[in-house]
Parts: sequence; structure tokens; C-alpha cells
Amino acid sequence: MKKAVCLPFIFSRATRLFEVEQSRTNGRDKVFRSVAIKQFELANTPMKKELYLGLDVHKDCIMRAVAEEGRKGEVRDTGAISNDLHAVEKWIGRLRKVHGKETQLRACYEAGPCGFGLARRLRQLGVECEVVAPSMTPTRSGDRVKTDKRDARKLARLLRAGELTPVYIPEATDEAIRDLCRARTDAVDDRRRSRHRLKGFLLRQGIVIMEKAPGARRMSVTCASWCCRIRQ
Repeated sequence: MKKAVCLPFIFSRATRLFEVEQSRTNGRDKVFRSVAIKQFELANTPMKKELYLGLDVHKDCIMRAVAEEGRKGEVRDTGAISNDLHAVEKWIGRLRKVHGKETQLRACYEAGPCGFGLARRLRQLGVECEVVAPSMTPTRSGDRVKTDKRDARKLARLLRAGELTPVYIPEATDEAIRDLCRARTDAVDDRRRSRHRLKGFLLRQGIVIMEKAPGARRMSVTCASWCCRIRQ
């Protein structure tokens, strides 16, 4: 004859077995469930469309090219616009109107004398912009034809492939301090060259400035007044 088993005993036994199993797995099943949920959400979330913009920036104009995502995405020219921020803003607005506001825009142009103002403004507009090093841009051995349109298309294509090397884009205050330091360095170099030029001219005329004379080494006001007395 079978013995009767109490239901509370069965529940307590099952609870202990569950706790032992949880302690043995150390809660890894919860982690696995959370990872599986995240992967499911990522798989069912629609990916944002991406456009890659290649800009060949000059003093007067900007040549543009647009590359669609994917290895076989189309790379096309979109013409030139004037090199001012208002025209760039209108162009970005037209792109978002045509391709949708959710489209992610990525732009790049080569570092040059035009500075970083364009990159900073594009980042303010929500465009991921990079300024790339021209010396690090990959080139083909047989590609000898160089035009603005071809350069813009090449930048857009290389940006899509991830083969460009970006440089640091300084803030406006950092760039102002950098310009100030460069201006001082240029002024010091100009003063040194002018001093050497003046000494060479006087030496050709048979006049030698003694290095131990007051202010001769740095061409101070005293030395300048002495040179004026020589002219008289």
C-alpha cells in the first residue's frame, strides 16, 4: 500500500531544489535571458539609413559627392556650392528632406587652409564630420587624373570604407590660442630676418655693428637711433 505524501512537503522540496540549481548556475540564466532579449530587440529594430558626404573644400566653392551605404552603393556627384555656412545649411536641409530626418549623415573633407569652421558647424547641425589628413589618404598607383569631382567622390567612397585618418578638430578657443602663438612666432621670425638683412646691408657698406654695443644683439631703440645717425 502506497504512503500518502503531504503537498507542503512536495513544495518545500521543489523550492530547495530550485535554490540549489540557482546557486549552482550563479544566476547566469538571467544574464542569458537579458542578452537574448537585447539581441531580439536589435534584430527587430529598423536600422537607420546612412549617407556619406565627400567634400572638396576650396576658397570659393565646395564640390560635393554623396555615397549610399553598402559596398555596391551608388557614389554620385551633386555639384558645387559656394563656400559659406548658409549654403551648407540649406544643402543639409535638402538632404534630410529627401532622404528623411532619421537618415544619419557622415561627412569629411581634407585638412587645409580653410580651417575647421565648416566641421564645427556641421557637427552643430547633427552631421558626423571628420577632417582627414591629406598625406594619409590612400591613392591608387595608376590614378593620375585629379579633378575636384573625382576628389569628392574618392573621399565619399573612402569614408564609407573607413579608410581615412581623421585629425583632431580643436574648439574655437583652442584655435584662437593656436593662431595667437603662430602670429607671435611669425613676428619673431620676421624681426630676426629683418635684423640679419640690415646687418648684411651695413656690412656691404663697410659699417660693422659691434656685437657688444648696447642693444646690438636684439636691435633695440638705441641701436636703431644709432643707425639713423649713420644715415645722416
